[in-house]
Amino acid sequence: MLQSLFSSQVPVKLLTHFFTPPEERFYACALSRQFEEHHNAVWQELNTLAQIGLLISEQDVNVKYCHLNPKFPIYDELKRIILKTSGLGGALREALVHLGTAELGQRLRDGDPFTRNVLNGPKIALTGDEDALRHAAETAPD
Repeated sequence: MLQSLFSSQVPVKLLTHFFTPPEERFYACALSRQFEEHHNAVWQELNTLAQIGLLISEQDVNVKYCHLNPKFPIYDELKRIILKTSGLGGALREALVHLGTAELGQRLRDGDPFTRNVLNGPKIALTGDEDALRHAAETAPD
C-alpha cells in the first residue's frame, strides 16, 4: 500500500529501514548497496528527507551518516504508518491473515495467558480495529 504513494521504491525502503530501529544511524553509501538501488536515487531521497527535517545527517571524516530526527513534527504518526504498512506490521499482517476468529475463541477458552495479555494491553491494529477484536473475544463460543 505504501508503495502506491511514492513514485519509486527507494523512499519506502529508506523509511522502512530507518524506522526499524529508529535510533540507529546508517552509513549513507552502504544503503544503496544494501537496497540494490542506484547510488544517485538513494542520495536524492536522503537529501530530500534531510531537507524536510526528518533525517539528520552527520559527516564523520569521509563518511556521511544519517539518522531519524525524533523531533520531526509528524515523527510518531509516520512511524506508525511505516510499521503498519512496510515494517514488521506488514509482515505480521500477512502471517495473521490466515488466522480466524475460531482460533481466537479456542485460545480464550483454553485460558491462553498471551491472548489475555494482548486483549488487555495496548494495541496497534494491523487488520480490522480494536472494536472488532473486542467483539470477536466477547462472542467467542464457550
